[in-house]
Amino acid sequence: MNIIEYKPNLFSSIFDEFYLPDFFNQTYNECKIPDINIINNENLYSIQVAIPGKSKENFSIKLDDNILSISLDDSKEIENASNYSLKQFSYNSFLRTFKLPDDANLGKIKANYTNGVLNVELPKNKIKQKKTKEIIIS
Repeated sequence: MNIIEYKPNLFSSIFDEFYLPDFFNQTYNECKIPDINIINNENLYSIQVAIPGKSKENFSIKLDDNILSISLDDSKEIENASNYSLKQFSYNSFLRTFKLPDDANLGKIKANYTNGVLNVELPKNKIKQKKTKEIIIS
């Protein structure tokens, strides 16, 4: 089983960004959603989010049932913003949600932020081998 991005309603996810406060007054950079990598190996799921130039205090990671939410709220103004000729890797806020698989060990989730990448690790529960038995009809 894999981690899948959670979108509760297809149509709302398509149009949500148009209803953000001041959508039409925002610049392109304020509306961007960061790219992610999802790694699935034998013992662990890992979600990597590329967000350079932020502080770990600006992130919020929440778990509600099997839905993991990763968000950023960095509303501080950048000084000398007018000095940029091009600015493409700025994120003021975003929210990404993921439906976690049943074998994710929700009690042992860890996160770290290093070199501009937020990494959320979800260890997998050991899956018990299913016992099969043939029943003889008498």
